[in-house]
Amino acid sequence: IRDVHNSFVRPEAFLSDEQKPATKDDDVFHFISYVPVGGRLYELDGLKSGPIDHGATSDWLSDVGEVIQRRMSEYSQSEIRFNLLAVIGDRRKILGKQITTVDADITKLMRQLEALRLDDRSESREEADRIETQLGVLNSERAGLEHMVEMENDKFAKYKFDNSLRKHNFIPMVYQLIRGLAMKGTLDSAVEQAKKLGKKRARQQPEW
Repeated sequence: IRDVHNSFVRPEAFLSDEQKPATKDDDVFHFISYVPVGGRLYELDGLKSGPIDHGATSDWLSDVGEVIQRRMSEYSQSEIRFNLLAVIGDRRKILGKQITTVDADITKLMRQLEALRLDDRSESREEADRIETQLGVLNSERAGLEHMVEMENDKFAKYKFDNSLRKHNFIPMVYQLIRGLAMKGTLDSAVEQAKKLGKKRARQQPEW
């Protein structure tokens, strides 16, 4: 988690040589995790000596919300520097397991259907019709699951593109653009035009 988090660090236009390590008195931003273990809710804080027991829980997702809200209420109402992450499994893997289960059910019913088609009794034909109906439902379910997998793949492709933009350092490009405008003598007019556009967009923003 730390490596992924740090990979999104904002590029700095200017780096200071005056750097000092954080001390125990500094306001250090870090991750706090909440996990259910053995029917109890625990808080894992890297700055604490051990886990914090928040008591028994039967619905930990509901209980952890109250714990987080209490923690956030300790700060002023204007404080917004909070991030909440949920570490979950890849939904594509979950959908893949569901597709595998559906495929197994379809294979089982197909074998039963083949056996029934060899039997010309009326009850066998009725059972074959029932199985064909079940197969139709399962095939529809499988198609729906495959569509959900495609949606997840599209979403991850968009995430990858968006993240590449977030991680890319645009400062050299912006510097060269500003430098080029200054050399052409059009920087001041471009700045004024940008200010006017910014004011226009601000006026168009809905009031809350």
